[in-house]
Amino acid sequence: MTGIAGDGFASERWWTRLQVGARTHEDHNMKNKAAVFQKASITPCLVTAASNVEYCIRLVVGKGYTGGPSRLVFDCPTMLGTSRPNRIHREYHGYVQVVVSNPEVTYTKRIWHVEMNQFITPEILKGLTTAQMMAQRHVVLDLSAGLQAGDVVEMYWGYRSRGYGAGCTVTGIVPTKDFKQVVDVLYYTDHLRGIPDFGKDYPGRPRPVPDAQVALPVTVKPDEAVRLRLIRGVREALLIPYDRFWNVADTASLGSMGVSASGAVQNDEGTYVLPSSRSKVSSRRLPIEESAPMTNVFEGNNIYWGDLHSHSHWSIDTLEREKLMMMPRDLMRFARYRAGLDVYAVSDHHSVLQPDAREYLHEEFWEKTMQDVEAANEPGKFLVIPAFEFRCARGDTVVYLSWQAKFEEIALRGKARDIRDVWKIFQGRNILSIPHFHNQGSLPWGEWFAPDDPDVEPCMEFLSCHGNYELETSYEDDRSWAKGWRADRSVENFLASGRKFGFFGDSDGHKGTVGTSALTAFYAPDLSVDSIFGAARGRHTYATTNARIRLLVTGNGRLMGSVVPCRPRNILHIDAIGEGPLKAVELYRNGRFHRRFLPEGTRFTADFKDDSGEPGSWYVRVVQQDNQLAVASPIWFE
Repeated sequence: MTGIAGDGFASERWWTRLQVGARTHEDHNMKNKAAVFQKASITPCLVTAASNVEYCIRLVVGKGYTGGPSRLVFDCPTMLGTSRPNRIHREYHGYVQVVVSNPEVTYTKRIWHVEMNQFITPEILKGLTTAQMMAQRHVVLDLSAGLQAGDVVEMYWGYRSRGYGAGCTVTGIVPTKDFKQVVDVLYYTDHLRGIPDFGKDYPGRPRPVPDAQVALPVTVKPDEAVRLRLIRGVREALLIPYDRFWNVADTASLGSMGVSASGAVQNDEGTYVLPSSRSKVSSRRLPIEESAPMTNVFEGNNIYWGDLHSHSHWSIDTLEREKLMMMPRDLMRFARYRAGLDVYAVSDHHSVLQPDAREYLHEEFWEKTMQDVEAANEPGKFLVIPAFEFRCARGDTVVYLSWQAKFEEIALRGKARDIRDVWKIFQGRNILSIPHFHNQGSLPWGEWFAPDDPDVEPCMEFLSCHGNYELETSYEDDRSWAKGWRADRSVENFLASGRKFGFFGDSDGHKGTVGTSALTAFYAPDLSVDSIFGAARGRHTYATTNARIRLLVTGNGRLMGSVVPCRPRNILHIDAIGEGPLKAVELYRNGRFHRRFLPEGTRFTADFKDDSGEPGSWYVRVVQQDNQLAVASPIWFE
């Protein structure tokens, strides 16, 4: 197999590590006299986030190209919201046009759907949801015999609708410095190979091996800085310059933005580390959004921020739908240095019931993840928890381990039919399981699996990138219609039925930008596995849509999540400090709306007195003016 890399494709980065068979431009063109392509290029090769361009891939045929029929497969960067290649309905997802300079050569073009394992037809497309369209990755071009050296094949890829004209909507997400999306061009000397292609090798399902491969990268740069975010942690603070799409903007220095911050040091990810959580920052031009310090908020407990549900390249949907090349170590770096998290978990899919192995964490994937966990952990500063996502009839559950397990400990194949078997396998071990609601499962209405030991599953994730599964209706952040909804899989239903659980919010991120959607706040004395697990088991947690709202709720002096003896008068103490002005503070009793306060400014403090003397659960919902919110785990008066 031969291959070349496109112009400027030289240094080894996260996005090149999986480019099979790529060779340097010099290696191919200078040493291989029978080159398949004289030249391969993509234009433009440098774009700005969320801009609008038309890509052109240009291949100049070389002497090594077959004189007979050939197949070219363009594996396009569907990652992160770039327009999918689609030749069926231009008004939805764009177009693909092909130009062949030799008029004697005929060709057919089709779109291969990686996830569905078939070519897209008009009939199939009509029945697809938006999510199901996401894996239209491959443009397959079958050419007749007759291509000669010097002939040119061009593929134009763009978007014609909504006033954009001829162009392709570039991703608005830039997850790393020097971020590149890669188009792989795969060459076959016949029409029989190259398909099926699932985008990656799986045990028993290797990718087709092309006769030549070209990797064509497009660098995506962020827009200029328009706002600042100051995240005050326990020990230090992180100052993040954002562009208008919440990417980390490229900045030469704080001074170049008119910002003053004593002791700030720029890290390799472009954010600025400040030595103290109480460091002062001033800005002459850019607005600053800042959180309160998170140190010693309640009886020696700090607040630590985490995203404990996310996916790397090892998960089938990130690879097939997004062509995500970021490995666990890349996500861990983003979590710490770009998102400013304290605790993080990669939870790749580990489904053991599917007949094929595409949703299974194979030994190689797991062992590499554990190596990344060990390398990323830094005691007291950044904690990474081993985890995997398990699917069964109940739905999806993330399982967290307090140790770096060997693969044989989590293999599960032939051992676990549903989450109850997982609990048995790990019985006596220090684990947590946290279910989430956007996958409804297939259990009958009202049925739910729960462990015998409540310490195994003390919390539930109801906030993620998939939506809010707190309430069927609410004034802000209402439930998502993009995913299914079952009233028996919601916070209000579980609380109304008497279940006790704390609240988690996690990104369930599939696009490489972990820690930028929902978050979980943990009340803990220090940053260790035991303390974070202890916070979860005590339900001393709250969920946010991402805002670093500092929220303290106590019942008769006991922290959120507690079960408290009921008195004739019960007192809820509420203390909330937002990153911006607050809009509302709401009380919910037994999962139902009870009262709404209208605060002024960024802080709200109050003692709410319940003189009913009746037992029940209470939780607090805090909403900022920008509709970002925080939801505290309940307190039960019994």
